[in-house]
Formats: sequence, structure tokens, C-alpha cells
Amino acid sequence: MVLADGWQTAWTATALRDVHGLPIVAHLDSTSYLRHGNALPDDMAVLVHQVEWWLAYESRRVTSSTPELAGLVRRALHVPRAEVAVVPPAIVPVAAAPPRPGRGLPRVAVLLPPDAPRGTRSALRRRLRGVARVVGEAGDGPQAVVALAPTALPAAIGAIATSIPLAVDPAGPLRRLVHAWRTGAKVGLDVDALAATIADLVGPRGATWAAAGRARAQRRHDPAAVAAAWLETATAAIREEGRLQEATHPGSHLRPVPPLPR
Repeated sequence: MVLADGWQTAWTATALRDVHGLPIVAHLDSTSYLRHGNALPDDMAVLVHQVEWWLAYESRRVTSSTPELAGLVRRALHVPRAEVAVVPPAIVPVAAAPPRPGRGLPRVAVLLPPDAPRGTRSALRRRLRGVARVVGEAGDGPQAVVALAPTALPAAIGAIATSIPLAVDPAGPLRRLVHAWRTGAKVGLDVDALAATIADLVGPRGATWAAAGRARAQRRHDPAAVAAAWLETATAAIREEGRLQEATHPGSHLRPVPPLPR
């Protein structure tokens, strides 16, 4: 099969499909519609949305990392429910890097959604003066991550993998990554609540949450289990492609797929 990870791979994936007769499985954790706050504000956003729709249409399966993200992608691109699968990310936790000496206040990446009230991050900086340094991107070596943007999955996974305290939106598509107040925090856009949560993340409670999140990731995001989920999805896509090719070009279908190992 051909795994197309993101809309940028659509042209290459369809070319490989056409040349080799291989089915496409597209992995989409975001869409142009979602990245722009449930809107398509300009021509470029519309063009990217059209490519994403085309890739989903050409794919035998579309996968996402969480059920909530899968639902958002399915609705934005009008993908039939039966063709969408959830494959969680594989996470291999590593020990957190010790803080670099002389770095000053803890650096906290606050990733806000497009529809966040204007001035939210500036208000947080004022509230947390002397407690933490609020920045707008994960970058290199934050001591905590607040992933409220629906497109902040890479930063959230990076935080879990490196044992960094994490907070997510309780109603957002990343909410399953955190067990509230055990492996991290869940908080909305209220500035007071955000400031209090960030103070917890950079304190002793945050270290406890990070350690618990690391243990949870080892259970829920085990690479072997994720590989099995990918194998199941790929097998379904290959079999469906074989049936379609046999129906349209008898005798030219793909080789039979062996049954999944038990």
C-alpha cells in the first residue's frame, strides 16, 4: 500500500497508486478547515482543502490519531464513516532532559486555537510574571506544554514522549491524551484558570503528572499495538482494492492477503 501522511503527499501517492496499482491509506490529523478555525478564509486555504478532499476521495482508508480528530476530518472532507479508522500514535517515552543552567524562568509553550480571544497570551504573560515565561510555540526544550489548539497534536505527543507536563482542552480533540489531574491537566481559555494551571505545570505537581503520563503512554501507545492497528487498516485497504480491481479488470487483482496473525 501507499501511506500518504498529509495533503502534501497527495500527488506522489496517487502517482504510485496509478503506476503500481497499490491502494492509498491517507493519514490526516488536521485539515485546512480545522487549521483556520472552522473556516476557509482565503484562496490558499480553499486550494489546500480541495487537495485534502481529493486525497481522501482517492484513498481506501483515512486514518487519524484520536476518535475526535477522525470525526473532524470525516465531517470536513465528507469521508464515509466506514472508511475512517483511528490509529493512535506510537510513543516511546524517554527521560526528561534536565533544565539547562542559566535559562531563567521555566519556558511554557501555550498553543492557542485560532478563535482564542485576542490578547490571551499577553494577559497570561502579565499574570505569570516571575513564575513562567509564556511562548507561542513548542520549539526547543519547553518545561511544559499547554496544547489547546486542535492542531497541536505533534507538540502534545512530544511532551508525553519526553516526560514534559501537558495540559489540553477538556472539550478538544486531544482530550484523550490526558487523564485529568492524574497524567496532566485539562483547562479552557479562561485566563485565570490557565494561569493557575501553568503554575501547577511548572511546579511539583507537574513533575508528578509527567511521570504518570509517561507510564500511561507506555500502556496506551505501545508501538507493537499501534503496528497491529496499522496492519489491520492496511489489510482492509488492500483487500478492498483487490476486490475493486477484480471487478473492473478480472484477473488483474492484487495477490491474496494472508489472514492476520493471532
